[in-house]
Amino acid sequence: MHLRVDRIESDNESTLGRLYVDGRFQCWTLEDQYRTGPKVKGETRIPAGAYQVRFRAEGGFHAQYAETYGAKFGPDWHKGMLHVTNVPGFDYILIHVGNSHDDTAGCLLVGNQHSRVNGYHYIGSSRPAYDALYPLVRQALLAGEEVVIEYRDLDPATAPVTTDPVITSDTPPKPAAPKPVEQTEHKEGRTGVVAGTAGAAGAAVVAVGAAEVLNDSGSAGSTAAPDAATTPGADLLSRLTDPDNLTKLVLIGLGVVVIVCAIYFVVRRVRARKG
Repeated sequence: MHLRVDRIESDNESTLGRLYVDGRFQCWTLEDQYRTGPKVKGETRIPAGAYQVRFRAEGGFHAQYAETYGAKFGPDWHKGMLHVTNVPGFDYILIHVGNSHDDTAGCLLVGNQHSRVNGYHYIGSSRPAYDALYPLVRQALLAGEEVVIEYRDLDPATAPVTTDPVITSDTPPKPAAPKPVEQTEHKEGRTGVVAGTAGAAGAAVVAVGAAEVLNDSGSAGSTAAPDAATTPGADLLSRLTDPDNLTKLVLIGLGVVVIVCAIYFVVRRVRARKG
């Protein structure tokens, strides 16, 4: 039987990996962190390489697991801890249940889920993962097969990633920091000044143009005397249709457009502030 651990991601305290059994994905794994310097007891993962797995039917872990699984599945279920042997500089490297870097001292933890807690790798559903993995390896060892576990470094181990914010389904995400409002307020202020100035200019153009049209007595050089009997409506219509007033009417129209645009921008700004 061939087990393979692909170490895929590491941080300042732990290493996340995938465990394959004869080429098929089995579960997630967690180990201690990578270190470039000397080994630190209980805080350093084992070197990459291939090692034999054997039963270890002694020690505190064996006694605890024999009692727990004996009560759960019967006395024949647990035959000994899965022991990763002949690791240079390390003793008693086991495969067992656990969730975080606090639960391992170089050993391999297994789980069916993975996430981050307080910035560090975390695996969940560990006991079900162990309950599924152990019988596979146990049967191979009892059948006399050689069981080899290979550790491969696929993570950027020489530059471990730094801690990340809490990312876990049990902790609600922190609200995003509010955007700075200083620049927005300055921008809105400038927009308001421009809109107000444009509106005032448009109003002035409309007022002057209207006054010129209404006070115009006729075309330049005209000798015809105004007809006193002419109705105000007819007189206004004649002024509006006078070719000499065309330029003034165009200016009035542009002024109205400027006023409408200024009002539009002011309304948008007020709605944005309320939103």
